[in-house]
Amino acid sequence: MTDGGLGAQLRSVRQLDDALEVVVDIGNDTDRSLHYIAEVRAIDNDPETRRLHLRLSDRGRALFIETAMVEPTFRTVEPHGQASLVLSLPRTIIRLAPLAEPSPEPRFEEQRIAEAIEVEVEIGWSGSPYYADVRARAQPPGAWEEGTARSALSVRRE
Repeated sequence: MTDGGLGAQLRSVRQLDDALEVVVDIGNDTDRSLHYIAEVRAIDNDPETRRLHLRLSDRGRALFIETAMVEPTFRTVEPHGQASLVLSLPRTIIRLAPLAEPSPEPRFEEQRIAEAIEVEVEIGWSGSPYYADVRARAQPPGAWEEGTARSALSVRRE
């Protein structure tokens, strides 16, 4: 749930008509405000095992075009406070398909993330508010993060 700061507990995952809704309870047992990334930065989906990993973190995230780095949405949870985070995701995502041999044209595949039977969420946090560094290439994505809160939930399918 926590690594010494922010705590996360995945409360629910449910399919809506046009979205997948994921609700995470955020907790702060420390004596200082904690700041966390409040939007999905990467989706790792394994269609074979139906495991979905939602990363609200830039740690270890590879950027293909560094100039396209978009700053995430941040939120704060007060000392000894709690908050809920509601993530609304599309029911399907489009990904680059793996290629058996090199090709000049990319292929894409659709993945139904709403069919996941296990969902994990990972949330990057820090005790310091985020401020954009105006120096070019001063820090890699994720350098602001002090830690990561994680939680997983098995989803029942009828």
